[in-house]
Amino acid sequence: MLLTPAKFPRRNLLLISLLVTTHHHHATAQQQPRPPLQPLGEVLHQLLDKDNDQKVSKSEVDTQLGMLEKIFQEGNTINEEEQSYQRLIQSLKVVSPTLFEFLDSNGDGYLSKRELKYVTKFEQSLKKNGGMRNFLRKA
Repeated sequence: MLLTPAKFPRRNLLLISLLVTTHHHHATAQQQPRPPLQPLGEVLHQLLDKDNDQKVSKSEVDTQLGMLEKIFQEGNTINEEEQSYQRLIQSLKVVSPTLFEFLDSNGDGYLSKRELKYVTKFEQSLKKNGGMRNFLRKA
């Protein structure tokens, strides 16, 4: 079933907002001048497409989330920031199947670079006045 923004549960949009906000917060927290960030959709494609076939499968998403979860579970000392990431990863594991289905606009079971561009559009919509309202109107 293809989900449209109108059918997408609000709590999932909130979790996505959390991911994008976290990405934006950590990117802007650095005070030293840095080169511009790559669009979030491109970053996700590079991170998730482990077999370099130019598409992201559900299995690749699950594998990467599992790896991130293990990274934060291995440390003996867990500070507040690590706990925050653990909660974020757990939330992403819950929402990732629905988000994957939402982004998979052609229903082929993979996310292409083109489909992941919507993550970048979403991130950009949060930076503008009106936030998600404009994103949902254009999608």
